[in-house]
Amino acid sequence: MLGYAVECALKAAVAKQIREHDFPDLKLVRDSYTHDLEKLLALSGLKDKFNDKSKDDDRFAVNWTLTKDWNEATRYSTTITEVSARDLHTAITDHTSGVLPWLMTLW
Repeated sequence: MLGYAVECALKAAVAKQIREHDFPDLKLVRDSYTHDLEKLLALSGLKDKFNDKSKDDDRFAVNWTLTKDWNEATRYSTTITEVSARDLHTAITDHTSGVLPWLMTLW
């Protein structure tokens, strides 16, 4: 479920680009209907900040590498090991270099 938290945070960043009473760009709306975290990052308007964070924090870059491959089918997988699940949890929630805490500073 943590992957959904990252997805929602990225979608919040996408939505933040749309001003109240504006008619949103149809392509942006259609493209945001995805679970692909890399595509959502590209749509979020946070790519430059992401690149800066990745350059400044090697651990964050590793955490993104672990997080970006999450997809909605992952939660149904019976082959994920406990170690993999714990690694993903840490990559997403780590207070100093986690993907979600970083995103929370930007929404």
